[in-house]
Amino acid sequence: NKIIAENITSSQNRVDHALNAMALATSALARSRNAKLSAYACRISLILFKSGASYYDRVRLNRLGICMSPESVVNLQKKMGMSTDTKVLSWKKNVEENLKAQNFIKEVETIQTHREEDDMILDKVTFDLSEKAVQEYPSFSKPTHEYCVQLSETSTPQENLDSSLQFYQQIILVGDNIDYHIQARYQSTDRTNQSIHWTQQYAVLNRIDISSFDNSKLLIKWNCSILVSRVISKYLDSFKHLQDCVVRHISHKYSKEMSQKSDICCLGLQFSNPNIAGEMAQLIMTNQQKYAPSNMVNDVPDILMEVPMHGDQLFEERCRNVQWTFQDGTSKYDRLEGITTEAADWHAKVNLYNPILPECEVYCLPAQIGTKDKPNMTMPTSDVGKENRGRWFLELCQKYIDQYIGGEEISGLVEKVGELNAKSHGPFLCRFEGCQYKSAYHSTRVK
Repeated sequence: NKIIAENITSSQNRVDHALNAMALATSALARSRNAKLSAYACRISLILFKSGASYYDRVRLNRLGICMSPESVVNLQKKMGMSTDTKVLSWKKNVEENLKAQNFIKEVETIQTHREEDDMILDKVTFDLSEKAVQEYPSFSKPTHEYCVQLSETSTPQENLDSSLQFYQQIILVGDNIDYHIQARYQSTDRTNQSIHWTQQYAVLNRIDISSFDNSKLLIKWNCSILVSRVISKYLDSFKHLQDCVVRHISHKYSKEMSQKSDICCLGLQFSNPNIAGEMAQLIMTNQQKYAPSNMVNDVPDILMEVPMHGDQLFEERCRNVQWTFQDGTSKYDRLEGITTEAADWHAKVNLYNPILPECEVYCLPAQIGTKDKPNMTMPTSDVGKENRGRWFLELCQKYIDQYIGGEEISGLVEKVGELNAKSHGPFLCRFEGCQYKSAYHSTRVK
């Protein structure tokens, strides 16, 4: 037994010695510097950071050579955050190239067509895009010229060149405020409750070019009636039996593109309080400088295209108030006109449903249909064919659209709002009686 015990002890010592040697070799390899191990350590560090590992656990793992130090992880995150908008900047660059090329081609057409008219040669007008012929034009730049020449080689007719330049995808910014309250467990003069107000933004690239869409009133009315039928059949109990005959998709030639996932780029968290006008102004100026397509003309930035900035009604109102404050600027760039404020569709829809649905529920009751104040139509039952019920439902929705959206009162209100918006952008007439002087800015008028 003594001999057997000695053999077992010696074998265990050999195993322990082998494990120690393997651990030493593994730790030496883990601490060696190579590209693959560094990337692996970065991934492990980010996983530990996001999973909620404590600071001391990460320090201990860093000493074992498994991950990065907590300070290095924070620096890595800051470095990664500096390039979050790279995708948006590439979108902006493509739009700028296209719009600069459009302006350059229009200038070439205007100047060279005028010369052809002077020479009385109007049968066939050909445009000379050689650098020697166009280098003196005001909008000439070498990158724009090379871009136009490259397009002209693939699109020889002038009409094809113009059509290829007309297509570009628009960038949309979406933002909203983030509010939360941090309550101190033990309050003191140095440690009090905190009220945090920051801004979160992301950018969306339009899948298609909407500039060529048909905006005729009849088509818009028909599409709106389909949207209204979906809402009524979903939220009003009296019309829920018509859900099976509602049009779920408005067919168009871009159905395939619109079925794809949106191309979204997160712009990160902005430490700006939208409730403060100064910080909101700084946010708009930063967005205009980074994401609004512009062109330098005599060392002065010129806005090529306005970028919509969506948000809820309060966020949109604060942006608009800041832009009104900057109306005394000397250029579009100084007046912050590179950013246009809009209420987001999802928020406008919610605000529209709240006051309208209760009234519509009373107005659209089946017992009320056929009276003197309601359309003289009988609601079809479930026994009626699906096609006939769907046609009846769309006609009913069209009548309500004509009454509430296309009525004279609504049209007059829209015209008044348009006139007020046009007057707010000048020119402004002098207030002195009999003076016809027009000022570009509201502040320079005689009070």
